[in-house]
Formats: sequence, structure tokens, C-alpha cells
Amino acid sequence: LSSVAKRFLTRKSVEDQRRSNRMKQYRLKIGGDPIDFFAENPEGVLEAWRSVNLRASSDDKEWLRQAAMSACDWAGGPIRYDNATVFAQDMMSKGMLEEINAEG
Repeated sequence: LSSVAKRFLTRKSVEDQRRSNRMKQYRLKIGGDPIDFFAENPEGVLEAWRSVNLRASSDDKEWLRQAAMSACDWAGGPIRYDNATVFAQDMMSKGMLEEINAEG
């Protein structure tokens, strides 16, 4: 997607998700422009990233594997994909995912 399309999707998502006060704000830094999104926990990175990735699988396990492969390329090291929790932990430890607003 173009930068404009990503910003539109992200902005729409932000507006929709701000309504829930359980959400935290995160930033995915991989590839081009960072993707800011709201989620209850860091595992929400998978849906946020899927929403802007044209080649993302609709199958959750396959998408987790695809995302980990892409993240490995950017991180220059392994990213676990046993489940969404360890994937998000590795993304955070590599600096590709960060919580930018802890208010809920």
C-alpha cells in the first residue's frame, strides 16, 4: 500500500479503537513508515500489520509464519513464531515494536 493508504487505514483504525479505554498504543517499525495502532496487548501487532500487508495470509498460523520471516529479514536474527505472545516479545526486544502510550 502507498504511504497515503497506510496513513488512512491507520487513522481510521485509530479513530475506531480510541473508543475503547482498554487499548494501548503501539508502533510497528518495519519497512517504510511506522504503523501506529491500538490494541489490548502487543499481540495486536499481527492484525495491525496484516491490515496493511497485501500478501498477508488469511490463515492465522500462516500469517504468523510469514510475519516472522519478514521480521527476521529486518532484525537480522531469529523471531519466534510459536504463538503471538512470543512473536510480539521478540519484536519488542528487537526494537521493531514498541508501546508508545501506556494509558488505557
